[in-house]
Amino acid sequence: MLVMIPAWGRRMSVNIGGIGAILIAAFIVGRPGELGTLQSLFYVDSNDPSIAGRLQDYASVSTWYAQRPWLGRGPGTLIPQAYHGLILDNEWLYTVVTGGLFGVLALAVVHVVALVLAFVALLRSRSKEDRQLCAALMAAVLISVVVAGTFDSLGFSTYAFTVAILLGMCGTVWRFTHPARSVRTSTSWRATR
Repeated sequence: MLVMIPAWGRRMSVNIGGIGAILIAAFIVGRPGELGTLQSLFYVDSNDPSIAGRLQDYASVSTWYAQRPWLGRGPGTLIPQAYHGLILDNEWLYTVVTGGLFGVLALAVVHVVALVLAFVALLRSRSKEDRQLCAALMAAVLISVVVAGTFDSLGFSTYAFTVAILLGMCGTVWRFTHPARSVRTSTSWRATR
């Protein structure tokens, strides 16, 4: 929402806020206890077994990182059966262990480049629809970065394919908003003869 609100403008933001308030009110009336359940999802409690288990992962990760900090253990080498069912529910931690510092840097660079391309396309865009598309792509990439910290995201093909498509779309909007796009082409000059 922080990325989309500036792209929407005042009127659209007020409309979305009003619709959101109506939906939340209907949700409260329709399912009275559900809002408390949703709130507990975002309330961090050290007694929660899921949170406690994730915090215990940091000790193992720091040990493995200290052994191979630069390149890590190698992709696919952290097998849960070999480590008493240990599953790192954090893609960034998993990448630190299996890819090392270079792996995390590469994963971060891919996302940052996509964000920069979408931002440059946002600045170049002339129509409101193009600006909203660029802002939506930036929001989706930011969400994928944050969500990767909550589960081993690249282990799920749906997430990996969706992120790959999002990253490609960021490059596409950059390409389509390029000032010399009518001159630039991927066709070789020999094929045009």
